[in-house]
Formats: sequence, C-alpha cells, structure tokens
Amino acid sequence: MPFVDLNHRFHYVEQLGDTPTILLLHSTGIGAWQWREYCKLLPSRHLLMVDFLGYPPSDPWAKNCSLQADFDVAAHLLLAQGKPVDVIGHSYGGFIALQLAKKYPSQVRTLLLHEPVAWGALYDSPNRQLKEEFDALCTVFFNHPKEIDIDAWLHHFIDYWNVTGTWRQLPEKTKEIWRRQFPKVYAEVSLLC
Repeated sequence: MPFVDLNHRFHYVEQLGDTPTILLLHSTGIGAWQWREYCKLLPSRHLLMVDFLGYPPSDPWAKNCSLQADFDVAAHLLLAQGKPVDVIGHSYGGFIALQLAKKYPSQVRTLLLHEPVAWGALYDSPNRQLKEEFDALCTVFFNHPKEIDIDAWLHHFIDYWNVTGTWRQLPEKTKEIWRRQFPKVYAEVSLLC
C-alpha cells in the first residue's frame, strides 16, 4: 500500500494511466473509497485518491492533530506531479480543493467541485436570510453541553445531508464507523463553519 509520510502517514490509491493526473479529494466521513466507482469510468486516466487523516488506513485523528495536515498531503500530491493536475473535490474535499487552487493556481489545471462546503463564508453575509440559516446550522451542530451526545449529533448531521430518518435506517455496522470517526468529522465540520 502506498503511503506519504508528512509527520503523519497518509494512505493513497493510485491508478496509473494517461495524464493529466486527476487528484480526487473525499468528503467528510467517507475516505478515498468514495471514488471507487468513479475510477471505473476513467480506466485510462492517472488518478490519485488520498485518505485524509483519521480515515483508515491513514493515521488516526488525535486531539493534537491539525486539519492543516489534510491540506499538506493534498498539496504534496499535487506538486509531486510536476505539471498541472485536474482536481475533483466533494464537500470537505471541495473546500481543500478550493484552497489548493488559491495557493497553487498554476498547478491546478481544472477544478470540479461537488458541494464544496465553506459555510464560514456566510458568517458575515449581508444577506439576512443566509445569515439566519447559517446561525440555525451552527445551533444544530454546536449548541450543546460540554459532553456531546455523539449519536444525536451524527443523527442531525447524517439527516441534514440526506433525508430525515437516514441515521435511524443505517446498519449498526455503518453507525459504528461514523462513531469511530466522529472526532475527525466534528473537527472538519467545525473548520467549515
């Protein structure tokens, strides 16, 4: 299994093929496997898919970790190609893709974003309705006592991005994966707000 070591070990998947390379950045709670079916659609392209910190088999997330590490590994893979790369990002991965394009514009050939979450941009919005929606979102995710009820938080999070009742319908095995990844998921959502 290929790894990049940048103070943390990051696992990545590489599909060899024609350039330009496509760097795929996953969303919160999922990992590089999110792109498995997508790879089948591009069997001849050179693809790179990284598992961010906290998504096995990359190193686990710990309280002393920084989300900067996820940006750093994406930048490392981007710059290692030596020529412009197509970057695809979903949700949290879309946010990181935007940061890559901002910092390394000459290295990002194209940018494809799906739900690039940058809620924090709404914090100072002059649009009252957007500001109210942002405040309501923050209340749902961050207005809790010191001890977070992880299941209740994940219930809100999963249902917010899907439909009401999705969390309850998930198999227990899937819920357990989300519970294990909760500290990293919470850190990512906090950053995006």
